[in-house]
Amino acid sequence: MKIQYFSGSDMLTIDLSDAPATGGSVDAAEGILFEYDDQDRLVGIEISDASERVDMTDIKKTPDIIINDSTEPIISYTVTALAEEWEVSTSSIQKTIQAMRKAGPEVGKQHGPTFPIILYEGDVTAIEQWREAHPQGRPKEKAVGS
Repeated sequence: MKIQYFSGSDMLTIDLSDAPATGGSVDAAEGILFEYDDQDRLVGIEISDASERVDMTDIKKTPDIIINDSTEPIISYTVTALAEEWEVSTSSIQKTIQAMRKAGPEVGKQHGPTFPIILYEGDVTAIEQWREAHPQGRPKEKAVGS
Protein backbone atom coordinates (compact mmCIF):
# COMPACT_ATOMS: atom_id res chain seq x y z
CA MET A 1 0.00 0.00 0.00
CA LYS A 2 1.24 3.49 -0.86
CA ILE A 3 -0.19 6.77 0.40
CA GLN A 4 0.75 10.09 -1.17
CA TYR A 5 -0.31 13.60 -0.28
CA PHE A 6 0.16 16.45 -2.75
CA SER A 7 -0.12 19.71 -0.82
CA GLY A 8 -0.12 21.92 -3.91
CA SER A 9 -3.31 20.34 -5.19
CA ASP A 10 -4.52 19.13 -1.75
CA MET A 11 -4.91 15.62 -3.18
CA LEU A 12 -4.54 12.43 -1.16
CA THR A 13 -4.02 9.20 -3.10
CA ILE A 14 -4.14 5.74 -1.57
CA ASP A 15 -2.88 2.86 -3.70
CA LEU A 16 -4.27 -0.31 -2.13
CA SER A 17 -2.58 -2.60 -4.63
CA ASP A 18 0.19 -2.61 -7.21
CA ALA A 19 -2.39 -3.77 -9.75
CA PRO A 20 -3.15 -1.15 -12.39
CA ALA A 21 -6.53 0.55 -12.25
CA THR A 22 -7.71 -0.88 -15.56
CA GLY A 23 -11.30 -1.58 -14.54
CA GLY A 24 -12.51 1.98 -14.41
CA SER A 25 -13.38 4.41 -11.69
CA VAL A 26 -16.45 5.50 -9.79
CA ASP A 27 -17.20 8.80 -8.08
CA ALA A 28 -18.01 7.56 -4.58
CA ALA A 29 -18.94 11.09 -3.52
CA GLU A 30 -18.04 14.55 -4.73
CA GLY A 31 -14.24 14.71 -4.68
CA ILE A 32 -13.74 11.02 -3.83
CA LEU A 33 -12.87 8.61 -6.61
CA PHE A 34 -12.63 4.81 -6.27
CA GLU A 35 -10.43 3.04 -8.84
CA TYR A 36 -10.84 -0.63 -9.78
CA ASP A 37 -8.83 -3.30 -11.54
CA ASP A 38 -10.23 -5.40 -14.39
CA GLN A 39 -11.68 -7.89 -11.86
CA ASP A 40 -13.67 -5.13 -10.12
CA ARG A 41 -11.41 -5.07 -7.07
CA LEU A 42 -10.76 -1.72 -5.42
CA VAL A 43 -7.13 -0.76 -6.05
CA GLY A 44 -7.05 2.95 -5.27
CA ILE A 45 -8.76 5.95 -3.76
CA GLU A 46 -8.24 9.62 -4.68
CA ILE A 47 -9.50 12.33 -2.36
CA SER A 48 -9.68 15.93 -3.56
CA ASP A 49 -9.57 18.77 -1.00
CA ALA A 50 -8.06 16.24 1.40
CA SER A 51 -7.25 18.75 4.13
CA GLU A 52 -10.97 19.50 4.41
CA ARG A 53 -12.12 15.86 4.26
CA VAL A 54 -9.42 14.03 6.25
CA ASP A 55 -7.63 14.69 9.53
CA MET A 56 -4.14 15.13 8.08
CA THR A 57 -2.33 15.30 11.45
CA ASP A 58 -1.22 11.65 11.57
CA ILE A 59 -0.82 11.41 7.82
CA LYS A 60 1.72 14.24 7.76
CA LYS A 61 3.65 12.66 10.67
CA THR A 62 3.95 9.20 9.10
CA PRO A 63 7.37 8.80 7.45
CA ASP A 64 6.13 6.18 4.96
CA ILE A 65 3.77 8.65 3.35
CA ILE A 66 5.16 10.51 0.39
CA ILE A 67 4.39 14.21 0.71
CA ASN A 68 4.89 16.50 -2.22
CA ASP A 69 5.14 19.98 -0.72
CA SER A 70 4.76 21.79 -4.00
CA THR A 71 3.96 25.44 -3.40
CA GLU A 72 2.44 25.81 -6.84
CA PRO A 73 -1.20 24.76 -6.90
CA ILE A 74 -1.96 22.03 -9.39
CA ILE A 75 -5.25 22.80 -11.05
CA SER A 76 -6.89 19.81 -12.66
CA TYR A 77 -10.06 19.37 -14.67
CA THR A 78 -11.97 16.57 -16.25
CA VAL A 79 -13.00 17.10 -19.85
CA THR A 80 -16.57 17.61 -18.66
CA ALA A 81 -15.59 20.23 -16.06
CA LEU A 82 -13.51 22.16 -18.60
CA ALA A 83 -16.34 22.05 -21.14
CA GLU A 84 -18.75 23.40 -18.53
CA GLU A 85 -16.34 26.19 -17.56
CA TRP A 86 -15.79 27.19 -21.20
CA GLU A 87 -19.49 26.68 -22.02
CA VAL A 88 -18.77 24.33 -24.92
CA SER A 89 -19.73 20.73 -25.53
CA THR A 90 -17.73 17.90 -24.01
CA SER A 91 -17.26 16.43 -27.48
CA SER A 92 -15.68 19.70 -28.62
CA ILE A 93 -12.94 19.35 -25.98
CA GLN A 94 -12.56 15.63 -26.73
CA LYS A 95 -12.16 16.31 -30.46
CA THR A 96 -9.54 18.98 -29.74
CA ILE A 97 -7.57 16.55 -27.56
CA GLN A 98 -7.78 13.86 -30.26
CA ALA A 99 -6.55 16.30 -32.92
CA MET A 100 -3.71 17.46 -30.71
CA ARG A 101 -2.61 13.91 -29.92
CA LYS A 102 -2.78 12.97 -33.60
CA ALA A 103 -0.54 15.95 -34.43
CA GLY A 104 1.94 15.06 -31.69
CA PRO A 105 1.28 17.08 -28.52
CA GLU A 106 0.35 14.79 -25.64
CA VAL A 107 -2.27 16.41 -23.45
CA GLY A 108 -4.12 15.03 -20.48
CA LYS A 109 -3.48 12.03 -18.30
CA GLN A 110 -5.58 8.91 -18.42
CA HIS A 111 -4.93 5.87 -16.20
CA GLY A 112 -6.67 3.54 -18.64
CA PRO A 113 -9.14 3.54 -21.52
CA THR A 114 -12.17 3.60 -19.22
CA PHE A 115 -10.82 6.35 -16.94
CA PRO A 116 -11.61 10.02 -17.38
CA ILE A 117 -8.97 12.22 -18.95
CA ILE A 118 -7.47 14.52 -16.33
CA LEU A 119 -6.28 17.88 -17.61
CA TYR A 120 -3.76 19.94 -15.68
CA GLU A 121 -3.21 23.68 -15.94
CA GLY A 122 -0.57 23.27 -18.70
CA ASP A 123 -2.91 21.02 -20.67
CA VAL A 124 -5.72 23.57 -20.44
CA THR A 125 -3.40 26.32 -21.70
CA ALA A 126 -2.23 24.10 -24.59
CA ILE A 127 -5.84 23.24 -25.53
CA GLU A 128 -6.81 26.91 -25.43
CA GLN A 129 -3.88 27.85 -27.70
CA TRP A 130 -4.66 24.98 -30.07
CA ARG A 131 -8.30 26.05 -30.34
CA GLU A 132 -7.24 29.64 -31.11
CA ALA A 133 -4.81 28.45 -33.80
CA HIS A 134 -7.32 26.00 -35.28
CA PRO A 135 -10.72 27.73 -35.46
CA GLN A 136 -13.75 25.53 -35.73
CA GLY A 137 -15.79 25.18 -38.88
CA ARG A 138 -14.93 25.56 -42.49
CA PRO A 139 -13.86 28.84 -44.06
CA LYS A 140 -16.74 30.77 -45.58
CA GLU A 141 -16.83 30.52 -49.33
CA LYS A 142 -16.44 33.78 -51.18
CA ALA A 143 -19.40 34.84 -53.22
CA VAL A 144 -18.92 34.59 -57.00
CA GLY A 145 -17.72 37.90 -58.39
CA SER A 146 -16.28 39.15 -55.07
